[in-house]
Amino acid sequence: MEKRKEKRFIEQDDVLIKDECLVLDTASDGVIYGFTRDISLSGTRIISEQAFPVGCFWRMLIDLKRTNEYLRVDGKVKWVKKSKNAQRFLIGVEFLHSYPDTIRLLIKHLYSRQGEVPAPVS
Repeated sequence: MEKRKEKRFIEQDDVLIKDECLVLDTASDGVIYGFTRDISLSGTRIISEQAFPVGCFWRMLIDLKRTNEYLRVDGKVKWVKKSKNAQRFLIGVEFLHSYPDTIRLLIKHLYSRQGEVPAPVS
């Protein structure tokens, strides 16, 4: 049985992560780079070379390549796993949607054709 709340879309987009939990010695500007493996309205799976603790809060900037837009969204790390090659980490992040336009931008990006906002469902 599928546990996910929302449909996942396989998509690789670049992500800038501003970590709110750790003081990172590896990045002088405090920003970590990663990319999405999939994305939905409720969250994303990110691949990164840096591990993060579960419960950590992030600020993210996701480059939505297909619609050529940037999604600014806060998130909470829900799970972390080592990749099969053990050089990267798979990280499940739940979107917190602290900004009012994030859901609208994601709906437009994930469900519309050629960047048009889909018609409301009645």
